[in-house]
Amino acid sequence: MENHMENNFREIQKILDSCIAHDYKTKVDALFLKREYLTQVQLKDYLRQEIFRVTENIVAIQQKYRVVRNIVLDMDIPDFLWESGYWKGFVFQSAV
Repeated sequence: MENHMENNFREIQKILDSCIAHDYKTKVDALFLKREYLTQVQLKDYLRQEIFRVTENIVAIQQKYRVVRNIVLDMDIPDFLWESGYWKGFVFQSAV
């Protein structure tokens, strides 16, 4: 059963990694496009505002969902969903 769970968590991890990579690329591409149209002063101000906005969102998410604080500590571990042991906290009930 553990092997089946491991495979499922690794597949979830692949999907999560793919979504993060896609969103990251989208943000980077948008930033490079905006850079072409903004002056240095405008770009600096835009980046300052964007960093503030993102930081506010991250803080709000971490305050609302405690598990995110723990995930942030382990997300540099490859396959962190499985390797960090989060899956051990789940309680599975078998059908009777």
